[in-house]
Amino acid sequence: MKRLLVVVDFQKDFVDGSLGFPGAELLEKPITEKIAEYRESGDDIVFTLDLHTKTYLDTQEGHNLPVEHCMEGSPGQELYGEVGQLAKDSDLSFAKGAFGSLGLSEYL
Repeated sequence: MKRLLVVVDFQKDFVDGSLGFPGAELLEKPITEKIAEYRESGDDIVFTLDLHTKTYLDTQEGHNLPVEHCMEGSPGQELYGEVGQLAKDSDLSFAKGAFGSLGLSEYL
């Protein structure tokens, strides 16, 4: 039976960008180790990506969290560091404009 690793929103803005926090960069190593383990075992890996447009601040989330982040086309939307380098074109990714991912739930 295959396993599935879901890497959730490990994007630049959540590590060292507008919503980053001290110590977030320390999560990179355990995540990359887990990615390597899953790749070695032939298991599947998917990524969720928070992604917002210019109208973010006008959305319900934007009213409750008025900090622009993971804006479409910005460096902040990219996967952080080595995690981004380990992501393959063949990995599925699910962009989402809100907290949950309907695309991921449909995939599962």
